[in-house]
Amino acid sequence: AVVSTQSGHYGRGSAAIHDDSADAAIGNVTGSNSVNVFLGLGLPWLLAVIWKKVDGSGEFKVATFNLEFSVVLFVMVALFAILTLILRRVLVGGELGGGKVVKYSTGSICLMLWATYIVVASLKAYGIIDIGGGSE
Repeated sequence: AVVSTQSGHYGRGSAAIHDDSADAAIGNVTGSNSVNVFLGLGLPWLLAVIWKKVDGSGEFKVATFNLEFSVVLFVMVALFAILTLILRRVLVGGELGGGKVVKYSTGSICLMLWATYIVVASLKAYGIIDIGGGSE
């Protein structure tokens, strides 16, 4: 994943610098992260399925545990982040840049959203909180 997301990085980065909006930069980050997630999760899963089939030890089963809750929580956090970007575009005129207060406020919001997701998902996974019903 590192090779696929880093090759041609300079070209994409310089194209993003000369773009009038942040669309190229955000697309670059989103694309790189998508490739990392799909390869980072998909490849080990594929190898495990193949190994179980070759090994003859049965089907490869993974309990969902807190998957549904985690996905719903992620979607809620992601929607809030998108709303933040939309508000920035309307109020500031773009997703990136602006005055120090705007930049640091947006950065703080994004950091808060990330921390919220990590803390709430972890508390649910360890059974400290019981939101959304029981786990499998």
